[in-house]
Amino acid sequence: MVKTLLLSAVLLAGLQSSLAAQTLPGSGAFYVQACHSLAANDASTSNDLILPSFYCALEIDDLQGVGRILPADSRFCKPADVTLPQMAGVAAAYLDAHADRQSESFMTLAGTAFHEKWPCS
Repeated sequence: MVKTLLLSAVLLAGLQSSLAAQTLPGSGAFYVQACHSLAANDASTSNDLILPSFYCALEIDDLQGVGRILPADSRFCKPADVTLPQMAGVAAAYLDAHADRQSESFMTLAGTAFHEKWPCS
């Protein structure tokens, strides 16, 4: 009985540590490599990044649709000639520069990156 309880405790501790080490969906860390891949905008995207790159594109597209109507401290006004891969590059560079914040929401981090890059005047 004691052996079973001890083994269960060890397994549970191991499970908790492996869950904590996983990247949270929706976090900056979840998207950073995918956005780098999207920013590269070439055919060399590895198979494991194709779907995440698509998600990065969807999130950025959602943000660009509301960028001009966000509150003033978050609003961004990107030039019309800026492409989605260029926006992904801005987001990825921001995530790289703020690695300590990658556990935060990608939408928040990307929005901040766009606000800093293209503030509305």
